[in-house]
Amino acid sequence: MKYGDHWALTAGARQDWVSEESLGADENDQNNLSWRAGLVYLADNGLAPYMSYSESFTPQYGNNDVTGASYEPISGEQYEIGLRYRPVGWDASFEIAAFDISRENELVALPSNPSVQDQIGETRSRGVELGAELDLTRGLSAIASYTWNEVEVVEAGGAQVTNGKRVVDRPEHIAKLWLDYTFQQPVLDGLGVGAGIRHRGSAFSNADNTARYPSATLVDAAIRYEFDDVRLQLSAKNVFDDVKIYCTGNEPSSFCDYGVGREVLGSITYRWN
Repeated sequence: MKYGDHWALTAGARQDWVSEESLGADENDQNNLSWRAGLVYLADNGLAPYMSYSESFTPQYGNNDVTGASYEPISGEQYEIGLRYRPVGWDASFEIAAFDISRENELVALPSNPSVQDQIGETRSRGVELGAELDLTRGLSAIASYTWNEVEVVEAGGAQVTNGKRVVDRPEHIAKLWLDYTFQQPVLDGLGVGAGIRHRGSAFSNADNTARYPSATLVDAAIRYEFDDVRLQLSAKNVFDDVKIYCTGNEPSSFCDYGVGREVLGSITYRWN
């Protein structure tokens, strides 16, 4: 809904009906009505401050190994304020946003046994996101983003031993940069290349916050060729095959996993007009 030339309001609702039947357990119904709303002011100079509220609902299946009861759905509330900017005369956009997210019935690993998950009362995520998309020069564009996110346990339930602790495997810092170039020479018409880096900061690996997963900075790349309505592309993630080892701690009960190695994907896309 728009009011005048500058104000815009978005509102919506979603109803979910979920029914689960597991062998040897009673039927588990998980139904929910979720709301969302947002308000933005569209200024003539390209600035667009906004605020929004949204609810989330994620059904869970199976039984809690700790209590024996069926898992409850994970529900959440998000408040966000931000500013988008599209400079007049520029082929670019910038944005900054601050958010506060609360989630009920979050699944977390037990401090005494990381392989077993329990549902806790509430977690809270607070952070800031920065993003930019712009054309640097003819044929060359860039996409960059950075997120600072602090996720902590508000209400753990039980003995409350993890209240105030950070949630496992939630890095505080995430950053990405991607550069894309489309060749402008006629002889190379349709050819394009891209490359970028992804940084994932260190995160706690156990609920007690006594051990950490390592940080990782990985390189990706892609090459494509387009002709007529066909697009051929070869993409590679983690080009240099930098594989980290992620351990949940130093105790005898701890376990380790390897990070994802190099992945190469080829694709052919055809578009009908």
